[in-house]
Amino acid sequence: MPVGFTYRDGLVRIITSGPSHKVQNLRRDARATVSQVDGGRWLTLAGTARILEDPASVQLAVELYAARYRQPRVNPLRVAIVIAVESAMGSAGLLAG
Repeated sequence: MPVGFTYRDGLVRIITSGPSHKVQNLRRDARATVSQVDGGRWLTLAGTARILEDPASVQLAVELYAARYRQPRVNPLRVAIVIAVESAMGSAGLLAG
């Protein structure tokens, strides 16, 4: 499923609606992977996910999303998926530094 995600301090954050299939799947199995492709460059981040529903965590995820993409619409059922990155893979030179 395509998602917008942000990365900060070793954590990937995704905002979504609480009843979504993404959330249902993570409640069964917390393993998660996100990837981004830009032409010949790619990046994949994988780790263990948590579903956060507390207002502060959701607000931070929304703020990071808005800074990277755009302000999301209001969603009273919004939750934050937070993935603790355990492995990263990418195209040559992308992960250097």
